[in-house]
Amino acid sequence: MKSHLFKNYILGYLNEYNVNNLHLNNNDPVVYKKFKAIKVAHYLKTSIKFSRIFLSLVKFLEIPLSLFILSFNFIKYSFRYLISSSKRVTNQKLMFGFYVEKLNDTDIDLADITIVEIPSIISNYPECEKISIFNGIDFIDILKSYFYSFEMIFYMKNKYGNRDFLFRSYSSFEYFLCCFFVYNSHISNTYYFDALIDRWAYLFGGLAHETVFIQHGCGNNELRLKKIGKADYAYYINEKEKEICEKKLFNNKPRFSYMKQSDFNPTFNKLLKNGSKNILLICNMLFFDKEKEIIKSFSKKKLNLYIKPHPNNLNDPYEKLINENNLVLLEREDFPKVDMVISYYSTLAVSYKNHGVEVLMYDDELFQYKLDNLLNIN
Repeated sequence: MKSHLFKNYILGYLNEYNVNNLHLNNNDPVVYKKFKAIKVAHYLKTSIKFSRIFLSLVKFLEIPLSLFILSFNFIKYSFRYLISSSKRVTNQKLMFGFYVEKLNDTDIDLADITIVEIPSIISNYPECEKISIFNGIDFIDILKSYFYSFEMIFYMKNKYGNRDFLFRSYSSFEYFLCCFFVYNSHISNTYYFDALIDRWAYLFGGLAHETVFIQHGCGNNELRLKKIGKADYAYYINEKEKEICEKKLFNNKPRFSYMKQSDFNPTFNKLLKNGSKNILLICNMLFFDKEKEIIKSFSKKKLNLYIKPHPNNLNDPYEKLINENNLVLLEREDFPKVDMVISYYSTLAVSYKNHGVEVLMYDDELFQYKLDNLLNIN
């Protein structure tokens, strides 16, 4: 059991590390650590210089800090377990409360879903029934998860510390708890998951339970990875993504449907009414340097530029660019009907393309030529 859990956790880490490196287009550890430092600086809302000083201290204190957080959570979760009652769940449709809203793009009724609640994640879905992970585990599972996570903190630092840092390996404690919940649960339950290549994908891809995959994020044909296992049913973004997932992720070919495309906001008051073209830049911190260049190139053009940060990124680094450039910052729920989209290869970009909007992606062969063309016309 222990070796299996460790393998899934580490495979997930390696996949995410390799994806980041692929986008950074550089295997130099210095470049990767710089990228990590920028992410932390934006998260802390500080300067890059301060962030590097802070990180240089954290690098030396990472293990003791991680052990402190882990032990604190162990005590807290032990108390949570003591006041929780055991529940036997059978014949339920279960989903961990990450991106449950993605079910709105399928024919799945949210009211049929029972959310498995994790302590660190707030689940704001009143239409769903809920069950805590503490209802489906034993105290021995908490002890095992604690010791496994204790070991994982040292393993990750010793194994990958030369090229990476800030592993947050203490979070493996919750992951292991969730694994025990799933493995303890009755085989009649069905699990719904949206993970592509991370540790959660390997957990759900390796289950004997019936599983349903809801695609969140785009696949990558260039990434070499160990397949996650199987899914019994899948909801794909489109035909291209179906082919990628069947080739790269699954050992089987699940029964499938295609997801509904998100609609534009029926009334949207953030669009500027000045007769100029509306251009949407879909953002992700992995491409922040490129995004800054694009934003700067639009600053003196008669074009309306709207930027939409990735839901997992903070708005703060982009807010700082508002004062320097002529742009509009969009929120997570904003989906305006624009004239053109500029983006990395993303789910949202694919959705816009399916709605007939012209999409210019970074990996397009003529990306720079088309971008220059757009800028020179205006």
